[in-house]
Amino acid sequence: MNDLNEIQSILKTEFAAFETSDSGILNFTQTVMQYLPEYYFRKRANGKENIILLLAKSSFIIANMLFKMDYYMRKFEMSERDCIRSALLLCDGFVYGAENIVPAGTHEDPNHPKLMSVFIAHEKWNDLLPAFIRQDIADCVETHSGQWANLRKPTTEMEQFVHMCVYLATRPECTVRLPISASYYQR
Repeated sequence: MNDLNEIQSILKTEFAAFETSDSGILNFTQTVMQYLPEYYFRKRANGKENIILLLAKSSFIIANMLFKMDYYMRKFEMSERDCIRSALLLCDGFVYGAENIVPAGTHEDPNHPKLMSVFIAHEKWNDLLPAFIRQDIADCVETHSGQWANLRKPTTEMEQFVHMCVYLATRPECTVRLPISASYYQR
């Protein structure tokens, strides 16, 4: 299990952006992140940046930029914006599968959105967050790959928004300046 203090230091800015303190969405997100494989948080073996975490941070920044616009502020309630934030941080949690050790040369698991979605929706989290809220987050995670996955496509506005943010974060034409400090790689 990953250390919550380390996760909080790596994602301090992102966690501070959650708007609802009483909904439990932030606490749920932090708790689930403790169970993610270590590869989600570690710098890659070849010394390059952790692309999984950078994608999560980039899509998160894009979402928060859009949330500053009146249109998106009115479109989504605070709790919905926090569900979106949670989904963006968790959507690639099992990108190489649910195991901690990723063999060299391993490629992305095409079923990772579904794996993560099932994990989020599981009843073991009932004490942390109501099932209907977890299901909203799980649905956003399951559909985040959009038309490029052989899974369910986004249909709700929240699902489409998550997919749009992830898509934009993966485009080389869209650059996001990340405030990465030395503490990001302390692990």
